[in-house]
Amino acid sequence: MSETEVQYHPVPQPDDIPVREREDAMGGYLMMFAALAAGLPLPIINLIAAIIYFYINKAKSRFIAFHAYQSLISQIPTSLLNAGLVFWTVRLFFYQSVRFKEVFSIGSE
Repeated sequence: MSETEVQYHPVPQPDDIPVREREDAMGGYLMMFAALAAGLPLPIINLIAAIIYFYINKAKSRFIAFHAYQSLISQIPTSLLNAGLVFWTVRLFFYQSVRFKEVFSIGSE
């Protein structure tokens, strides 16, 4: 092989990947929704579940490891956003200086 020749690696096609690997890779994304439903008030549970799923399944194949990692990486900003929204909601409902009757009372100026 000369120096100018480039060797390409074939990209696996969807039919080349076993069904079990595709299901395990899809499980990383579906697990995010299940963790969201189970831990809605605690957004950090989603991130912990994604980390656990990644470390359990990363040794199975490169395909599963890639998708579990993508699920984990996409869960980081989602968890931060959810944590901010939960904090904002709790602060809105329980913060003492903001009262709805003071803000929306009739005749207040």
